[in-house]
Amino acid sequence: MPPFFNILKDEKSNTFLNKNGFIICDALTESQLRKYRVKFNKWHNKSVGSFYKSYFSDQANYKADIENEIIDDFNELVKKKFHNCQLFGGMYVVKPFGNEGHLPPHQDWSFVDEQKHWSLNMWCPLQDVNATNGNMLVLPGSHSYMKTIRGSKTKDQYLDQKKLLDNYMLDQPMKAGQAIFFFHGIIHGSKPNKTLNDRVSLGLSLIEQNAPVYYHYYNEKINQTEVFKTDTKFYQNYVADREKLPDNLVSLGLSDFEFDSINDNQLIEKINTALEEYQPPNKC
Repeated sequence: MPPFFNILKDEKSNTFLNKNGFIICDALTESQLRKYRVKFNKWHNKSVGSFYKSYFSDQANYKADIENEIIDDFNELVKKKFHNCQLFGGMYVVKPFGNEGHLPPHQDWSFVDEQKHWSLNMWCPLQDVNATNGNMLVLPGSHSYMKTIRGSKTKDQYLDQKKLLDNYMLDQPMKAGQAIFFFHGIIHGSKPNKTLNDRVSLGLSLIEQNAPVYYHYYNEKINQTEVFKTDTKFYQNYVADREKLPDNLVSLGLSDFEFDSINDNQLIEKINTALEEYQPPNKC
């Protein structure tokens, strides 16, 4: 059985999040949305052209400005609805027109020991999103299908099953200013943006207060994963160099984690079981 975490203060919402791996909340006001649109246009006077995160930028003041503002604006919501946690990774996440913005089913990096501590991603669109401009797709319950470790160059344990997973992903249309919170380990993605306007959204990560933070790097030469102890600030300036072995962290050694696989029949059985029990969520 996967661990059950005490994340949300509302018991019903917390149960839904633990079971299904995500939940949607009302988050930003219209004035806050307007502020982020203006700020984005200040930094970007034309389309980004390809899938983009502000963490990719080499302008440290830009990244820090965006991150700090997002954290400030979400602090009130998080304090109201969540138990103690730490916020980091505030950024713009942009999907332009065309297939370059298509994100197939995937899992985000793991930042903590997910068998002991929780971590969530947050995604908040600045405009209404639907299947036309690339809303979020999720696979309920998939954060608990099997144990995974995810980081730079680590093996994708579902690599050969992307097309299969695509058949079961559920659309999550959302209003501007709503936020979806989901475990970094849930399988999620989004389809191409078919409109002529960039789909601009905000991203943020939450981790359990005082949970140790790690960075995982798969060394292809020795076919093993090296684990580094770090902190959340490391990721702001490292993401652009994520293919490189870090030279400023203390290694905790090689992990004995084995990247198990799951066959198609086993995967379909897990998916069907989760979907049979799934009921669309109320907002948290």
